Amino acid sequence: MIMDFFESNQTYLLDNVRSAIFVGICPGSEEFDVIQKFCERGCQCLCIEVYRENCVHSIPDLGCVPIICTDMRNMKDLFVPQSVDMIWAKQVLEHVPHDDAMGLLREWKEIARQIVLVETPYGECPQGSEYDNPHDEHLCSVTPKMLFACGYDTWDVQEDINPDPKDIRRHNLLGLWERPKI
Repeated sequence: MIMDFFESNQTYLLDNVRSAIFVGICPGSEEFDVIQKFCERGCQCLCIEVYRENCVHSIPDLGCVPIICTDMRNMKDLFVPQSVDMIWAKQVLEHVPHDDAMGLLREWKEIARQIVLVETPYGECPQGSEYDNPHDEHLCSVTPKMLFACGYDTWDVQEDINPDPKDIRRHNLLGLWERPKI
């Protein structure tokens, strides 16, 4: 979903975003191509990832893009309001408790000057820790109501990447917030 949004709005985003934070990265991520495109246009990019192994294994793919290995809930202590143009957060909100997810949605709007893009599983999507990653467990269910309450527009899309009906993680929700133009 977030990748589809990027593809549809690529020219605008690449022309207007000069600084970006990518929250949650993992080795082999399709976001690496997006980050590369932004870097090629002179955008200053930064990645935030809580799981140290993902940080270490992503370094070769990211080249000179800095990775801060910290909990995303520390972002309010690392960035002043309106300090970056865009925050891109894919499949991360579900890994923190509900109140923390609501807080992050609000904080990201303060940190971003232009746009916040969020992709998350829609609603209840149980998942325990996987791949020896203690941060992989799903701790909250994200709904359109949550996103609306924090001022985000939403889109709900059922992806056909994996047609297995048991794979409920393919039912995703995209949240978009843009700073109003004055």
